[in-house]
Amino acid sequence: MRGPEGSDYEGKIFDLEIRFPENYPLSPPNIRFTSRIDHPNISTETGQVTSDVLNHAWDPKIASLSQILQAIFAMLKHPKSPVVKERDLLNITMSSKRKQKDCFKPSE
Repeated sequence: MRGPEGSDYEGKIFDLEIRFPENYPLSPPNIRFTSRIDHPNISTETGQVTSDVLNHAWDPKIASLSQILQAIFAMLKHPKSPVVKERDLLNITMSSKRKQKDCFKPSE
């Protein structure tokens, strides 16, 4: 999968492993990145996708492979953090942004 244009992943290519359970489409496929990727909704250890849409909020109506890939593409373009497995990565990112903001505050 190519990284979406206008995202931090633009110009990069990622490999995915998608496994469909026996009761698919009633249950979501198991999706993981086999390429290294830093993203708040992807486990840095396993590459497992932790997005709600592709897990807990799974809807059998989006069960086509094309729709699944579109959901992953959207996740890469617009990371969401409500169900973040990689909280440390998110905290580091947020902390870095705060530190950068503090560096540019005018002196009193």
